[in-house]
Amino acid sequence: MPVLPLPGDLEIPTCNSCGTEWIDRATASAVDAALEREYQRRLRQLAVTDLERLAARQVTQRRLEQLLGLSQGYLSKIRSGASRPSAALVSCLHLLAGDPERRLREMEESFAPA
Repeated sequence: MPVLPLPGDLEIPTCNSCGTEWIDRATASAVDAALEREYQRRLRQLAVTDLERLAARQVTQRRLEQLLGLSQGYLSKIRSGASRPSAALVSCLHLLAGDPERRLREMEESFAPA
């Protein structure tokens, strides 16, 4: 994931002469919260994009949920913003979306009963 930008409206106390920034506890908390919101927004955006790519290839969300061990409806919650995807799930979706037929077949073969 690329470097996350700080929101333009987030003010960090800065020296007018030398440009040094003073980050106190309150500013650090505000920066952390802003970066966490942006990180979660981007994770969801990536997940939704890959879910759309998979749907275009006729891969159902239910099939994905079963293969990935997710509860029924979880991917819908991610799409709607009701749940937050993990970075690991987003990575799996991205790999699957790159070559769905092959990757799904590999998963099904790997988890098939012996």
